[in-house]
Amino acid sequence: MLAIRNRLFVLTLVSLLVACGQSREDSELEPSPTELDSEARIDVAEAALHLWQTLTQESAGFTQSARLLAEAVNRFLAEPNNETLLEAQAQWQQSAVDGKSLALLITLLQQQPALLPVEFDPAFRLLASPIQPGFLDRFGPYPYSGLVFDIGIALSQQQLVEQHGLTDREEVVLGIYAIEFMLFGEQASRSAQDYVPVSELSAAHRERGLESVEEVSQNRRRHLLQLQLAQLVADASQLEQALQSTPIPSAWQALPPARQIAEIRSANSAVVTELMIAVGELQNAIAQLSTSELPSEQNPLTPEVERAVATLQRTLATLDAGSAYYSEVEQEAIRSTVEDGERILKELPLDQPDAEQSRVALQSLYEKLKNLL
Repeated sequence: MLAIRNRLFVLTLVSLLVACGQSREDSELEPSPTELDSEARIDVAEAALHLWQTLTQESAGFTQSARLLAEAVNRFLAEPNNETLLEAQAQWQQSAVDGKSLALLITLLQQQPALLPVEFDPAFRLLASPIQPGFLDRFGPYPYSGLVFDIGIALSQQQLVEQHGLTDREEVVLGIYAIEFMLFGEQASRSAQDYVPVSELSAAHRERGLESVEEVSQNRRRHLLQLQLAQLVADASQLEQALQSTPIPSAWQALPPARQIAEIRSANSAVVTELMIAVGELQNAIAQLSTSELPSEQNPLTPEVERAVATLQRTLATLDAGSAYYSEVEQEAIRSTVEDGERILKELPLDQPDAEQSRVALQSLYEKLKNLL
C-alpha cells in the first residue's frame, strides 16, 4: 500500500506539516523498511522521468486553463452583461477543477521548496484558501470594504503581490479563489452592473470625496480583476517554465533513490488524505441535495456538488504521476482505486439524488482510499 499501516499516525503528522507549508530537513524523513525494499525493485530513473513529465503536463494544462479564464473575463469586461458574466463564471468553475491537477506537485514543493527555481510559493499564490472576502470587496455589513473601495492603495500587479497575505494568510488577494469572490460575490450575488465602467464622476461620487473616475468602485473592481488574472497567468506560466527547463529537476535527481521513494509516498499519502476528506464532504452535500424540495436543476447546491465530483475526479488522476515509484502490487492497487473511483463518481445519480445509494457508493470509495494508506 502507499505506506505501512502502523505508520498511519506518522502520515497524519506529515499531512499536517504539508498543510502548513512547513519544510523538513533531510534527516526528518527516513525511508521505511517497505520503501527500502521497494528501492531494490524499482527503476528510479524511469520513475523520475514519468513523474516529472506528468507534472509538467499537468502544469501546462493549468496554465492554459488560466489563460482561458483570463480571456473569458476580458470578454465579460468588454461587454458586461449577464450572459458574459455567466460564461466567465463557468470558465472559473473549470479552471478551479483544473487547479486540482497540481495537487501532487504542490505537495512535493511544500515538502521540498527548493525543488524548482520559482520565486514564490505556488500553493499560496495560485490556490490560496480560505480567504477574507472583505479584504477584496464589499462583504456582509461592510459595503465599502476591501481594495475595491480603499482608494488610498494604488492598484498594480506589484501592489497586489505585496498585499497578498501581508499581515494574515487569509488576506488573500491573488489566486483562483480570490478571483472566485470577484466573479461571484457574496453568496453568488454578483451582478454584471458591478463591472459596468464609469466614464465621469456623478454628484454622488463627488460628495463621497472621489476626485477621478479611476477611484469609482466599478472601475477599481474592473482593474483589480484584470490584475488578478494577469498575475494568475504569469505565476502559472513561471511554474510551467520552471518544469519545462529540465526533464528532471537537479534537486530531485540529487536525492538518494530511497529518499525519492519516501518523498513520493509522503506526498501521495497527503493527497489521499485530502481525497478522503473531500469524499466525506461530497457525501454530506449530496445528502442535503436529496432532502431539498427544489428540483435538482433549480437547486443552488447542484453546481457545487457537480464541481465537487469533478474536483475529486481530477485529484484522483494525480495519483498516477508517482505510481512508478511503487512495486507492481502497489501500482495495481493505485490503478484499481483510481479506475473504481472514476466509475463510482461517474455513476452518482446527481440528476435525482439518492442519499443512501450515494452514501454506499462513496463509502466504498472512501474505504478504497483508506486502504492505500
